[in-house]
Amino acid sequence: MENFMHGRQTTLQKLNEDRNNPELGKFTRLQADKAYTKIIEQLKDKKLMALREQLIKASQSGDQNAVWKITNQMREHEGKQREDKL
Repeated sequence: MENFMHGRQTTLQKLNEDRNNPELGKFTRLQADKAYTKIIEQLKDKKLMALREQLIKASQSGDQNAVWKITNQMREHEGKQREDKL
């Protein structure tokens, strides 16, 4: 499961706690909910997750050219996702 989460499990747990905490203000809970939803959408996006995995490997190997190329591919993919939602 952790491999699927790509290191996001702790973040999701904290956001889930915040969005369900009645002691926090409504705005804070809403922001936590938006962030939580956005991360879940990203985790469901197989192309984005494949690019993120490549980015992690390129970064660990120190290949700055590959990091740059993959980062640009991720930005392009994210832009297309936004266009599709409009």
